[in-house]
Amino acid sequence: MSAHALVIRGSRRAVVQVTGELDIATAPRIRHTLLNTIHEHERVTIDLARLEFCDCTGLSALITAQTTARNHGTTLTIRNIPPQLGTVSWIS
Repeated sequence: MSAHALVIRGSRRAVVQVTGELDIATAPRIRHTLLNTIHEHERVTIDLARLEFCDCTGLSALITAQTTARNHGTTLTIRNIPPQLGTVSWIS
């Protein structure tokens, strides 16, 4: 199964719903979507409620998004973190 990112855009806010498997095959596309969304909005929420699997490449895409948001001045929130990522220390 592949990963998909549905972006729900507002004028200043966006929600990115990531679904499926975020892995070496899908992480580059999801990372691209996340970074574009971060550059276009002041507040971005990444919703992982439907994420089924995430390998280290997928985790790297999420960390890159977090770092980019911080450097760009975008407020980034990650919600519905699945149990397999629950032990990762997310830095604000």
